[in-house]
Amino acid sequence: YIFKPTEETCVYDGVWTVKKHIYTLERALACSRHPGEINAVVHFSQLSPGCLPPMHLAREFLRIFRNHYATTVHKVFVVDAP
Repeated sequence: YIFKPTEETCVYDGVWTVKKHIYTLERALACSRHPGEINAVVHFSQLSPGCLPPMHLAREFLRIFRNHYATTVHKVFVVDAP
Protein backbone atom coordinates (compact mmCIF):
# COMPACT_ATOMS: atom_id res chain seq x y z
CA TYR A 1 0.00 0.00 0.00
CA ILE A 2 1.59 3.28 -1.10
CA PHE A 3 0.26 6.68 -0.09
CA LYS A 4 2.01 9.48 -1.96
CA PRO A 5 0.35 12.84 -1.27
CA THR A 6 1.02 15.55 -3.86
CA GLU A 7 0.01 19.14 -4.50
CA GLU A 8 -3.09 17.79 -6.27
CA THR A 9 -4.40 16.48 -2.97
CA CYS A 10 -4.48 19.90 -1.28
CA VAL A 11 -8.27 20.09 -1.61
CA TYR A 12 -9.85 17.39 0.51
CA ASP A 13 -13.30 15.90 0.33
CA GLY A 14 -13.36 14.15 3.69
CA VAL A 15 -15.60 11.23 2.80
CA TRP A 16 -13.90 10.59 -0.54
CA THR A 17 -10.39 10.81 0.93
CA VAL A 18 -11.09 8.21 3.63
CA LYS A 19 -12.96 5.91 1.23
CA LYS A 20 -10.15 6.14 -1.35
CA HIS A 21 -7.51 5.08 1.16
CA ILE A 22 -9.63 2.26 2.57
CA TYR A 23 -10.29 1.01 -0.98
CA THR A 24 -6.57 1.16 -1.82
CA LEU A 25 -5.73 -0.70 1.39
CA GLU A 26 -8.32 -3.38 0.57
CA ARG A 27 -6.88 -3.79 -2.94
CA ALA A 28 -3.36 -4.10 -1.55
CA LEU A 29 -4.56 -6.82 0.82
CA ALA A 30 -6.31 -8.65 -2.01
CA CYS A 31 -3.15 -8.61 -4.14
CA SER A 32 -0.71 -9.47 -1.35
CA ARG A 33 1.57 -12.48 -1.76
CA HIS A 34 1.16 -13.10 1.96
CA PRO A 35 -2.59 -13.12 2.65
CA GLY A 36 -3.62 -10.62 5.28
CA GLU A 37 -0.22 -8.92 5.48
CA ILE A 38 1.14 -5.88 3.63
CA ASN A 39 3.81 -3.22 3.97
CA ALA A 40 2.74 0.42 3.83
CA VAL A 41 4.79 3.27 2.35
CA VAL A 42 3.96 6.92 2.98
CA HIS A 43 6.02 9.07 0.62
CA PHE A 44 6.09 12.85 1.19
CA SER A 45 8.69 13.96 -1.38
CA GLN A 46 6.42 16.25 -3.44
CA LEU A 47 4.28 17.65 -0.64
CA SER A 48 4.44 21.14 0.79
CA PRO A 49 3.62 21.55 4.49
CA GLY A 50 0.50 23.55 3.55
CA CYS A 51 -1.02 20.53 1.81
CA LEU A 52 -1.05 18.07 4.69
CA PRO A 53 -4.44 16.41 5.24
CA PRO A 54 -6.63 17.90 7.97
CA MET A 55 -6.21 16.25 11.37
CA HIS A 56 -9.84 15.10 11.54
CA LEU A 57 -9.33 13.07 8.34
CA ALA A 58 -6.11 11.55 9.64
CA ARG A 59 -7.86 10.63 12.91
CA GLU A 60 -10.82 9.09 11.06
CA PHE A 61 -8.55 6.98 8.87
CA LEU A 62 -6.47 5.88 11.87
CA ARG A 63 -9.63 5.00 13.84
CA ILE A 64 -10.90 2.81 10.98
CA PHE A 65 -7.44 1.36 10.47
CA ARG A 66 -7.02 0.51 14.16
CA ASN A 67 -10.48 -1.05 14.48
CA HIS A 68 -10.44 -3.12 11.27
CA TYR A 69 -6.92 -3.47 9.84
CA ALA A 70 -4.50 -3.32 12.79
CA THR A 71 -3.07 -6.81 12.22
CA THR A 72 -2.72 -6.50 8.45
CA VAL A 73 0.25 -4.12 8.14
CA HIS A 74 3.61 -5.77 8.64
CA LYS A 75 5.76 -2.60 8.38
CA VAL A 76 5.19 1.09 7.70
CA PHE A 77 7.88 3.07 5.90
CA VAL A 78 7.79 6.89 5.94
CA VAL A 79 9.88 8.55 3.23
CA ASP A 80 10.91 12.25 3.20
CA ALA A 81 8.66 13.21 6.12
CA PRO A 82 8.22 16.99 6.56
